[in-house]
Amino acid sequence: MVMDMVSKMVLKAETKIRIREGKEYKYFYVHLPSKLAEDSQFPFKEGEIVVVEIVEGERKLCIYKREGQKDGGYLSVTWQSDTED
Repeated sequence: MVMDMVSKMVLKAETKIRIREGKEYKYFYVHLPSKLAEDSQFPFKEGEIVVVEIVEGERKLCIYKREGQKDGGYLSVTWQSDTED
């Protein structure tokens, strides 16, 4: 029996979370390096509305396109906090 092997290339880049103080709120920014965002596998386009979700118990921040948009994309980020709970 011949099995097809499919290799999955995962794009990965390190970045930092930045905080900016606004008049009423704090804003947290995750900067995506251009080598990641300009790759043909990157599933998002400028101006698309995305949903950001914290996956409880998995230490992941997931970003995905809002339902109803074409060409659905999904980005999952695993983080390590400075303090362990």
